[in-house]
Amino acid sequence: MSRDSERVHRIAAISRCIILVVFIALSAFWAARGCVERANYLRWELKTRSRMVLLKGTNIRVFPPNRRLKMYTHNPQWGAYTAQINADGFRDRNYPRKKPPDTIRIIILGDSFTFGWGLKQDDNFDNRLESWLNQNSQGSHFEVINLSLPGINHYTEQKILKTVGIAYDPDVVMVSVTLDDFLPDNNQITTGDLPDLPSEFKRLTSRIRHASEKEHYLKIAKRKNLDTRIKSDLNILWKEFVKKPFKDMTALSKTEGFHLVIFTFVDVSPWFNTQYLKLSRSLDIPTLYCRNGFRGYENYEGQIPLSKIMIPQDGHPTAYAIDNYAYIASQKLSALDLW
Repeated sequence: MSRDSERVHRIAAISRCIILVVFIALSAFWAARGCVERANYLRWELKTRSRMVLLKGTNIRVFPPNRRLKMYTHNPQWGAYTAQINADGFRDRNYPRKKPPDTIRIIILGDSFTFGWGLKQDDNFDNRLESWLNQNSQGSHFEVINLSLPGINHYTEQKILKTVGIAYDPDVVMVSVTLDDFLPDNNQITTGDLPDLPSEFKRLTSRIRHASEKEHYLKIAKRKNLDTRIKSDLNILWKEFVKKPFKDMTALSKTEGFHLVIFTFVDVSPWFNTQYLKLSRSLDIPTLYCRNGFRGYENYEGQIPLSKIMIPQDGHPTAYAIDNYAYIASQKLSALDLW
């Protein structure tokens, strides 16, 4: 082998080693960064949970009042965001209990999707909806008050409405529908405030100690060979966590004089779509489907990159998606002629 040939092989071998070292170094860097961010998220979750307080007169856990909290998403690369917590323990500014003249008040009840998970305060659904409604207002001023908490369901939402929402004299109460509203929520899991469920479900939920474990609920049930029982008891879960709360909120809307509205901007299963449709018709509750209609796209399916509408590795909507959902909601809400 000639010297030139040996030199070429040596340079090639050295180049491969350099590339391998750089690759390993970059991989180690990104892995370490991910671990640090994940540790930040877990530390934040534990720290925040330890600071959560009970809403006066209830067993509902809310954020410490009048604080600015640093929060993290499930995506380590997304970084932190700040949440301004009001005097009631919810992510919003403070409002006077007495409604100003010529003001239409709307209450938002929901989970992390309407809480504004991963978003700046101004990009929250309530703020964007308020902005769109006021832009198209014909004399009245709109106030949209956010009473959402991450990981709650309709059972807890109706309690929040009774204890906090009614005090603001709302004209409209909008209840968000998401994927797991038929399951015990974070507040119930933490406080043990579970309604009359089959004993298997009670035992399972009593073992779920942290919010991050709730998504394993059905997986645990599957390992316990409760598939058949779960399917047969879906109606029990639906009755306790969806049907009863909506009946209570409907009755409250009649005595307190506000309009109740269901809205959703996430896909739920065909079974639940059918169930919500039956429920809204039986209780005469308008339902707003706010998922379609992204401005600039005839059909968002397949045309908009998922990263544009969903936080990667997390699943919550981006600011772009929330702004579109809020715009659609403002149009459909105005068309209902509720005020």
